[in-house]
Amino acid sequence: RTSGGNVSVSLTPRDIVNFAPLNSLSLNSSYELADGDNYKDVDKEEYVYNKLFVREKLNERSLSVRNIITGKRESLTLSDTVRGNARYSPFEFLDFRGRLSPIKAITTTSAYSKTDRKSETTGTQSQTITLNWPDVTASVPDTEKFFFIEKYVSDTQVNLRYTKRTTDDYAFDEKTTFARSISNSYDYRFNFIKKFDCFTSYSVSTNLGEDVKQKKITADGKSQSAAFQFGYRWNDWRFTPRYDWSKATEVDGTPKTTRDSESQTVTLGVNYDVSKPITWKIPFSSKILDLKNRFTMTSNLKYAKNTDKIVESNNTDTYSMSLSGDYTISDNLRVNLGSSGSYFKNRKRKQDDYYSMEISSSLTITF
Repeated sequence: RTSGGNVSVSLTPRDIVNFAPLNSLSLNSSYELADGDNYKDVDKEEYVYNKLFVREKLNERSLSVRNIITGKRESLTLSDTVRGNARYSPFEFLDFRGRLSPIKAITTTSAYSKTDRKSETTGTQSQTITLNWPDVTASVPDTEKFFFIEKYVSDTQVNLRYTKRTTDDYAFDEKTTFARSISNSYDYRFNFIKKFDCFTSYSVSTNLGEDVKQKKITADGKSQSAAFQFGYRWNDWRFTPRYDWSKATEVDGTPKTTRDSESQTVTLGVNYDVSKPITWKIPFSSKILDLKNRFTMTSNLKYAKNTDKIVESNNTDTYSMSLSGDYTISDNLRVNLGSSGSYFKNRKRKQDDYYSMEISSSLTITF
């Protein structure tokens, strides 16, 4: 048997009371359940269609001889999830102007979720409680006004996010393991001298694993990542270089280092888009065709370097390239050509090196 249900409620305080500090607040909450079980050796004569509530065991509903279920439950899963989220602009009602106007536009979002999942398999009971809270994001636009740099920087927005997630595992109502992860992330978008649209980000997260019964730490790790990208348009061409970096370390309770890796990726994206519609008159006919005559090209060059001090085979270099072109003659006819290639090099195991190539083409005719 399987069953599921969901109910949600949305609330906007300004629809109830006219209070300026709360006019920008919106709330949403929901409850969801998802259940399922499985029985074996159920008597084919038994009438089970009035026993649709999964949270009641079949053989416990013995109102008469005919209602006795001879089957045995093999598995059971009960899941309850509560969610809530809010969106709020806390300073929207204040009269900030000029260089303080970005404060007025600050927006925050927060989310909460808790899932309680109980399961039973051939008599073995387990439970997992997952909590995501807090999960808070704040966004601030037009930060260039704070620093008097509007001449060089525009269209800025900074996003800050903090999240925490915990997982508790139980067996027969006794807590066995605990896991926790905390993440902080920041990103900043801006336009530099009206020519370069830029994006930069940084995040750091920590994770902790604990064996509660043995009272020892099983994992204690930290990971970081950063990225920088800018885009530049020249006539019908657009160039987008990007750099990504990440590093992860982890130790167990010994403490022994179980993970120590780093990766770097450099990417260059090139896009070309030109459209010159033309009108073509069919000879010896009065019919005129409007042709789109549009050509787009997308190319990507990528180099990725992975370094791992624990797993020797993960020390690799990857070079890849892709190129695709799309020519749209009209709304009814389009031609596409594509190609890609990559070279994989393992710095520690030469026998794992390989390269690949791919070529594709397609013709699309629409009637």
